Parts: sequence; structure tokens; C-alpha cells
Amino acid sequence: MKRILGVLLMLAMLMNTCAALAAEESSFAVITKGVNVNLRKQPGGDIITKVPRGTTVYVVDSQTKNGKLWRQIIVSLENDHYNCMGWMDASYLTGVYDLYENVAEAAVGDRHVLLRMEDGTAHAFGFAFRDNLAVDTWDKVGGIAAGRFTSFGLSEDGMTVYANSQKSQSATAPLVAIYANSHDDETGALTAQGQLLYDCYSYSDGGWNSRTRKDVKPDQKVTDAALRVEFRAYITEDAVLHAKATYDITQSVDEGNGLQNAVKVEDGGYDLYVLMADGSVQCFGMMAESLREQIAEWHNVVDIAAGNGFVAALMDDGTVRFAGTMPAFNMDYRDANRLRRTNLEDAGYLSDWQDIVSIAAGDNILVGVTEDGRIRLVAQYVYE
Repeated sequence: MKRILGVLLMLAMLMNTCAALAAEESSFAVITKGVNVNLRKQPGGDIITKVPRGTTVYVVDSQTKNGKLWRQIIVSLENDHYNCMGWMDASYLTGVYDLYENVAEAAVGDRHVLLRMEDGTAHAFGFAFRDNLAVDTWDKVGGIAAGRFTSFGLSEDGMTVYANSQKSQSATAPLVAIYANSHDDETGALTAQGQLLYDCYSYSDGGWNSRTRKDVKPDQKVTDAALRVEFRAYITEDAVLHAKATYDITQSVDEGNGLQNAVKVEDGGYDLYVLMADGSVQCFGMMAESLREQIAEWHNVVDIAAGNGFVAALMDDGTVRFAGTMPAFNMDYRDANRLRRTNLEDAGYLSDWQDIVSIAAGDNILVGVTEDGRIRLVAQYVYE
């Protein structure tokens, strides 16, 4: 009996170890030790380059050699203008699960994640581009959004907009929300009076400008919006969805125009996903036909997040469902095409997601914020 109990204990320990290893893979980690850490061709092998402390890396795989744990990682070195993949001693890395506490909200860009903390500060991690991770000086932040290569923050009083390292005054009216698209450069804002603005930001033309071009009539108070270059969609205070395509390729989103009892709208690729008042989800667009059957069985949904070809749903019990497939982005820019696509639920990535209170997504990343202020994350990147 003692021998059996011993074997069972060893198996349990092994399963916990495997679960811990798996939890770190398909996610991000940050180099928190050392100064310039060696990236090697193989575990303990030849050095490819040195990566500075503070750099975010994407964890692909794990391997133990001579009792030491190694992580296979993809790293994007903006200053050197290249990406590469190699192996790094795991003791220098801290997973984002363990790194961030007291998270209030998450937003996802094309290749980075933005976090608003409970104390009103912000943090960002992921692949650096321009200065999309330069948010540590933000203060008294009440809302966030993440664009393709830009992090946005809105002050608690709605009068100040942060865009990466830039700080700008908003329009004369306070803002209550900022919208940014993780796939293209479309941006928007919602005023306290329910006025929807768009084309609000230009990296090359001086940052945030809140142009007064309006997408809705003054007597229609907007409560939520999803903005892309190819279409604009918004929900008014009467819970009606308004959707209009601006390109032929997205004409099918117009089918959602006039939908009633809408609560929240999200864009994913060329598609619209709408959370309904009864806890169900509707979809319109190029992928709608293939996804409607999958999401028809969803009930008691309290939040949604979408990316290119997929939608995730937060259920009222704190778990997350997933329909469609998430693409893996090839970080080798010699052939920067999206390759493998994965249904995160079928692949088991979401099986241990519990006590989630909000979710956010980009084309290649899904993030959940837990009840105790931690994050769960799955990302899909390759280098091949």
C-alpha cells in the first residue's frame, strides 16, 4: 500500500510539473534576471546573441537538460531590427502569470498586451514596436485600448489621452472610452454625451487629435462601438446595432444593421460579433456562416472578445468558450504569413481557465483577467 501511495504521489507531482510547463508555453515571459542573457541554438549550445533584461519573449517549448530547465523562445529585438528563435535558461525568465498582480483590465494589440492596474498605473508586454510598451509613466488611468502598434490610456477624468509615451489633452468634452483596432490603425472615442468620434490618432501627424467627424447623428447616444477601416459598427442607447461597411469585402456586416437588444459589439477580422441582452451571441460577416452553428449553443454569456476568424465568450460561471480558429503569426519576416490555425478550446488551452471576470483578444492573443487580479494568456506565434 505504501508503495502504491508513493507511486501515486510521484505521478501527481509529475502531472503538476507538466501542467506548470504547459502553462508557460504559448505565452509570454519577461527576462527578470541577469543583464544580457545568452540566447543559444540548443540548450547549453552555441550562443546566437545576447538579450537584455526586461525584454519580453514568447515561449514556444520547454526541455530539461542535465537537470536544468530551458525554454525555447521567440524574441523580437527592435533595436537590431530582427527576430530570432533559440533556447534560454529558464531561471532568467518570469512568466506573465506570475509577474503581474492587481490587474483591473486588459487590452490586446497585434503583438502586445496592455494592462491597467487597480492603482491606476499601466504595464505593457509583448513584442516592442515604436514605443508601444512605454506606458510606465502613465498615472490615474481609467480606461485602456490597444491598437496595432499603439497603447492608449484614458485618464480617470476623461480629459487626458496617453498614446505610448505621448500625453495629450482630449477634446473639450470628457471621454468615457477609447476604441482601437488591433488589426489596422483605426481609432475612435466616445464622449460623455454619447458622441462617437473616429480617426482620432495618427502616429506620424502628432498623435491624438480627436477630430470632430461624427459617425452618428447628435440625437443618437452611443453606448459601444467597433471600428475598422473596412466598417464601423455601434450600439445606441436603445440597444440597436448600427453597422455599415465601407468596402465591398465587408458588405455582409450590413446584415446586422438594426439588430435589437444588443449589449456589446466586437470586430474580428472582417466579422462582427454581438453580445445580446439574453446572454447569446450573434455574428455577421465573412466567417459568420461557419461560426453560427458553434455559437448557437452558448447561453449565459457575459462578455465577448474576438480576433481574426474567432470569438471567445466569457460565461457567467467564470469559464471561457471559443469558436473558430486563432492564426499563428510567423515572426520570420522573410515569409511573414499567417500559418497554423488553432481552436483554443479543442486544443485544451482553456481547460484550466477559472474565475475569469473579463477577456480581451487580438488576432493572435487571448487574455483573461481573473477575479484575484491575475491574468491568463494564450498566444500563437511561430518562427519557420
